[in-house]
Amino acid sequence: MWVHLLMHVRRYVSVPRVGQIEKIVRCERCNCQYGYVVHRRAIGRSGYSIWRSKKKAADSATYKVAVKVVNLLANAIEPVPCPSCGWVQGAMVREMRRRFGRWIIAVGAVALVIFLCTAGVIYLNEINDPRRPIRATSLTRIEDAFVLAIALYCGAIASRYALSFLVDPNSVYRADRPSIPGSPIGYRIGDSATIGKSALSPMPDERPGRATVQLAVARFPAQCCRCLKETSTTRRFRCGKLAQITVPVCQSCIRWVKAARVLLGIGGGLLGFVAGCAGAIYLPQGESEIALPVAVGGAAFGAALGLLIARSFRVVKFSRFSSDRNVVRIDFKNHQYADLMREEGRLV
Repeated sequence: MWVHLLMHVRRYVSVPRVGQIEKIVRCERCNCQYGYVVHRRAIGRSGYSIWRSKKKAADSATYKVAVKVVNLLANAIEPVPCPSCGWVQGAMVREMRRRFGRWIIAVGAVALVIFLCTAGVIYLNEINDPRRPIRATSLTRIEDAFVLAIALYCGAIASRYALSFLVDPNSVYRADRPSIPGSPIGYRIGDSATIGKSALSPMPDERPGRATVQLAVARFPAQCCRCLKETSTTRRFRCGKLAQITVPVCQSCIRWVKAARVLLGIGGGLLGFVAGCAGAIYLPQGESEIALPVAVGGAAFGAALGLLIARSFRVVKFSRFSSDRNVVRIDFKNHQYADLMREEGRLV
């Protein structure tokens, strides 16, 4: 009983922190020195119960997050091309390969779980009757599912490892190589005019309307990201756990997005209700009592579908948030705003 009580009364405190450090690199090709500013983000978490104060838990979480940030910064490597010759250093290429294709392992893990669960279901179905021995066909299916699960998972790991060697930014050498999306901008040591660049990568081959930004130093032009009108109104968006970003949006665009969400939700609900009523007409005789639930279900489905469609009217869309690097990819509905950010918003 006491354990059950402690599970319910225990609370947690989470403290985020972002740190930065300047990294100095010597180019392997031209032997020049250049630097870049790297940022890392961490979250410290500590619990407290009825015997421990919230302040002590907050202090403990603050200490934990400080240690995490220091360790992350000490081991941080970003793929930053040399500003003189455009060469990406060997350690940076290895870091790019380490980050490559993590979703492949995730897919392999999902396949592993699915086939192991399938083998377990077949086995449990066979032992329901203890008087009947397990059939040979079932044993074969269990073995096949188990072998296939292991093979797919190991194959995913091997495929990801092999494909990672295809990541070689130096295969096509360019002296004027642009920055890699999500990575800092390098500067020559002693060039005070470039020190302090933010981590908005001006990558020309990013998809139109897309910008990969470092949350700690991202700067946005004082224009609405939808209609490009000058505005001082901003809106805060959540793009990750305890991570937020403030983007300029004018009041008229905010009202337009809210109105579109409400109208599509109501319209979808009405259409779904009408469709449900029309479908209830064809119900067999004697089942007329379920006509109302069918219509209500159609309305709920239509409203949910309308709200889902309304998400396409959002002024910005966030994807691929990296918690430790504190980097997020933003897709703007107005592609011109991403170009403005590259021109005006990438300086600290």
